[in-house]
Amino acid sequence: MRITLPARPLNIQLVLRRAGYHEHRDPETGAVSFIRGLSGRGFYPRLHIYYEEGVLNVHLDHKKPSYPGAHAHNAEYEGLLIDEEATRIEKIIAAETGKEVS
Repeated sequence: MRITLPARPLNIQLVLRRAGYHEHRDPETGAVSFIRGLSGRGFYPRLHIYYEEGVLNVHLDHKKPSYPGAHAHNAEYEGLLIDEEATRIEKIIAAETGKEVS
């Protein structure tokens, strides 16, 4: 699910920290994203967010890639959990900026 951010300046790292996410740097590519674990144990399942030019791309990772070097993984980009998480993040952004998110 994609969340388009308001044009107003926004510290996305601070907003996502308030939403319970922490920064994750991919050890292979160095790409930065944000993750929030869903279980008390292990790295998966997790909510995962990529930030790209004013857009948050939210999805649910069920497990890590099946083999080394693979980028494909078992993920959901739609569904009730994703919708609820997007709404939760949009409320945090609205509180931060004073503007509704589209």
